[in-house]
Parts: sequence; C-alpha cells; structure tokens
Amino acid sequence: MREPETSLPRRFLTAFEVAALLGCHEETVRRAYTCGQLKRQNFGVRSCRFDPVDVEDWIARGAPTRMAGSRHRPSRRVGRRFKSVEGGAHGRPEDLQT
Repeated sequence: MREPETSLPRRFLTAFEVAALLGCHEETVRRAYTCGQLKRQNFGVRSCRFDPVDVEDWIARGAPTRMAGSRHRPSRRVGRRFKSVEGGAHGRPEDLQT
C-alpha cells in the first residue's frame, strides 16, 4: 500500500523553509516554537530544525503562535487626562484660554 503524498518534504526543515512553504513570515514560525506550539529539534547552539509531521500537526491545530490566555493587552490609563493645579493655568485646556 502506498502512503499519501504530502506537500512537505521528508527531511527536517529550517524556520525559513517552513515559513516559505506556509506563506508566512519566518518570525511567525519562531514565535510558534518559542511559546511551545511547534516542536523543534536543536542542532548545536543556534540552529534548530522542524519535523514535517510536527509542522503538519501545528497546521492542523490552526497554526497558533501564542499560549491560550497569554494575549498581550495594553494597559489602560485611568484618571484625568490633565492635572489640575490650584490657582493657575497649569494643566486644563479651559484655564489656557485668555
């Protein structure tokens, strides 16, 4: 019986190759393995490769690049926009009118 052919090669892939095959940026692939969504094999100190089976699994899960609940939310400023200084025009736009 013959195995179904996949679009990914049968060798370990670099982050650049995975990004080129998927049509995304290389940083998207790096973000995925940094947060633990995509498994990698380390080769030396600076190099890593990806198994095509792990890449296909990552794609099947929707290619997430963040852990659940770790979405960056900018802080909201609460309070007045301008400080009010008593006895002069030092902050509020109403006090700046002459």
